[in-house]
Amino acid sequence: MAIYHFHSPLPSNIKINVLNKHDYDNREGKFRNIKDLYRKETFNLPEEFKNVRDFWKTADVYGRVNERTYLIYEFALPKEFSDEKNWEIGTGFLKQHFGDKFVYNVSMHNDKGDSPHMHVMFYTGQLDGIKRNKMDYFKNYNSKNPEKGGLKKRGGKFSSDGGDVMRATRKEFEIYVNKYLRGAGIEEISSESLETQKKQAEKDGDILKVKMLDREAAQIDGNVLKRLKKDKLIGGDKEKLEEFKEKKRIKYLKEKLYELQKGLKEKLEEYEKYKKTNKNYSDYFRDISDIDVKIYKNNQKLKTVENSVFNKMTNGEFSKNLFEITEINKRLKKEKKQKDVILKDRLIKKLNDMKKVILEDEVKKENLKN
Repeated sequence: MAIYHFHSPLPSNIKINVLNKHDYDNREGKFRNIKDLYRKETFNLPEEFKNVRDFWKTADVYGRVNERTYLIYEFALPKEFSDEKNWEIGTGFLKQHFGDKFVYNVSMHNDKGDSPHMHVMFYTGQLDGIKRNKMDYFKNYNSKNPEKGGLKKRGGKFSSDGGDVMRATRKEFEIYVNKYLRGAGIEEISSESLETQKKQAEKDGDILKVKMLDREAAQIDGNVLKRLKKDKLIGGDKEKLEEFKEKKRIKYLKEKLYELQKGLKEKLEEYEKYKKTNKNYSDYFRDISDIDVKIYKNNQKLKTVENSVFNKMTNGEFSKNLFEITEINKRLKKEKKQKDVILKDRLIKKLNDMKKVILEDEVKKENLKN
């Protein structure tokens, strides 16, 4: 199942030196031994520059003081497609988005073949066709005599205080990629929050999708991941990483379960059509039975991981209640006492209330980010 990920930090949050960022994305310099680069390319580079590194170096030296030299896009591509197809999709979107008016360089990474994604660095000065010396591209813009100044900056085209511009860009990417996913018969992606997607699924009557989206978002502070790469974790980081991994595991299992249940539903619909005209149903029963077994096993894994997450987020209270319910069930098998039945109902309600509070808190956090 394709995933949606599109990240563009605010200019004020970009702290990496432009040349270090260039070398990292393109696997050059001290990063040349990282072997996950599929392809890299630069677009719309003026002929005065020998390569894009020369462009960024000049921008860094001659750009305005306290100005962010570059902006960033990072986005995931469907792992269902080949690297070649994903390159076509990613660069096709960027050509649509930037046209021929902005300089940008693209690198596509795919570590172990299962996480295709693109890194994009771009300059917000709009190309105007005027020939300049290298350093003059980065001078202040001169509205009366454009040939005497630098490029006109169009930062507002790519970033805004309210986030409207980025939301529009995320939507543009979603629409572009979905053309290819739809054509290949693959589940489409969405730039909307989990809660918004869930409400839409409820409106559409897609119960299976509602269940799949009923989870916490798998998110983590990017600074924790940076510290992990440098092997410099601080207090609380390990717990955050563990929680992040478990939420990702829940996401994976819920998506897998959704695909299995969807497959079962389609098989049953197929079976209903088939049995109207045929008497031999054994093939369909075999397929349906296989899918049922997979769904059961996946559900068991999902339940275990979900309980682990809830337990950590309630400091062990969740597991204590689960254990108490298990003990009550043992007693009820021997003798059905009213006080045990009442206690069990109370504990189940308590567990459900815990889950509800945690999930509502996560929805609030996600809505704040969006």
